[in-house]
Amino acid sequence: MNGLAELDARRGLAIVVTVHEGASTAFGQVFRLKQGALTKISIPSLGDGEFAYEGSVGHFDVIDCARLGSGLIWISGYGWDGGSRYVQGRALYRLENQHLVQVRHESSRPSLNEAGHFREFAEPQPFPHCMVVRGEQTH
Repeated sequence: MNGLAELDARRGLAIVVTVHEGASTAFGQVFRLKQGALTKISIPSLGDGEFAYEGSVGHFDVIDCARLGSGLIWISGYGWDGGSRYVQGRALYRLENQHLVQVRHESSRPSLNEAGHFREFAEPQPFPHCMVVRGEQTH
């Protein structure tokens, strides 16, 4: 468990968990207690409900609250195109019931020196600005 996060104004905190890690990227999911049962908050546009965070020299992905307790969440990242530019994307989601619904998307192709200039690229990831309690990650 990464920790407990205040993702929206509802009573109770979201549980943020790293579900697996690759060579350079970690993948997380968000859960919530609902009527005594652990339920996954799904991210339909991401398919499996996982979000990527962290990265390496060629790419970096992050997730953070747009505003504490607002239910608005940024999922952002960039990746090297193999040439002289990065492909950079930033999507804003609204937490509605047990789903994240995309409300806005931005993309650009900045130079190598300009990539990654997002507020949510703070550490530690994930959710640097809305994590209430950070847990110890166990494997």
